[in-house]
This record gives sequence, structure tokens and C-alpha cells, in this order.
Amino acid sequence: MTVIFLEVDPVAREVPSGHGLTSLPIAQAWAKALAGKAVFNGAGANNDAWKSEVKETNDALVAAGIDSIYVEFPGKGLIVREGFDESIFFDFWLRHCVETV
Repeated sequence: MTVIFLEVDPVAREVPSGHGLTSLPIAQAWAKALAGKAVFNGAGANNDAWKSEVKETNDALVAAGIDSIYVEFPGKGLIVREGFDESIFFDFWLRHCVETV
């Protein structure tokens, strides 16, 4: 199982390495790197600084042929706190990442 966390800077609108994920060459590079893998993109519904960026990242990955999903966490902002139901992550991992024997 491979889990990749990609953090997009909401101000610079780019991944930390300095390459905008939504540009075509970069999206194609990510498509090659992520081929055959599933990607989970989640943002707090109240997080106006990140939500659109996460959605754009998801859309770029989908357009590049990556199995990517976008989820908004209702009532949440930048940080999820105690009481957040993290089962959404485990459900994703079970559906997309766990190999069955």
C-alpha cells in the first residue's frame, strides 16, 4: 500500500516544490507517478483558503486519469479536532489501498 500526502500551498497555489499541480506538464507528471494508485483529497467545508485549491487539485488529477476523490468535511475548517469521524479515511483505504488475499 502506498499513501501519498500532497500539500498544496493555498497562497502560492502550488505544491511545495514550486510546481503548480494544475499546469498540464505537471499534471501529466503526477499522472505518471500516480498511475494505478487512488488519491483522497479532503478539505473542511468551512475552509475557504484551502477548499478551492484541494478541489482544483482533485479535478486536475481526475482529468489526468487518476482515480481521485474529493470530499468536504461538513462543519470543519482547516483543522479537524476531537470528535471528527476519521472512518472516512479508513473506508477509503479499505476500498482503494488494501490488497485482498
